[in-house]
Amino acid sequence: MHDYYDFNININERSAFIQQQILSGRYRAKSPLIYKLEKKYGVCRHIMLPCPSDALVLQTIVEKSLQEKLLNSQPNKQAYYSRDKHTLKLPHEFKNLRDYPWHIQWKKFQK
Repeated sequence: MHDYYDFNININERSAFIQQQILSGRYRAKSPLIYKLEKKYGVCRHIMLPCPSDALVLQTIVEKSLQEKLLNSQPNKQAYYSRDKHTLKLPHEFKNLRDYPWHIQWKKFQK
């Protein structure tokens, strides 16, 4: 989701703030972005995109608490659960954000 890539620019500060909110008991999930995807015969499917901070919290819960249990319950290494495996470099992984190839990456998201 290109709209949320700027969330990663100050990820250390943002994650520290989220952690402080969680530990103090003040963290609340935000409203997701909801849009309709039309299916056959005019029926719509509602697609929900969580706020980046909520997605980060959920990802952390999965990786720190659930991932090991999920991997151990697989019948084999190819089944059920796997993390994203890609070579796409995200904007926060570039030293200079100007080096990020938006013109190349955007084409991949248009398919």
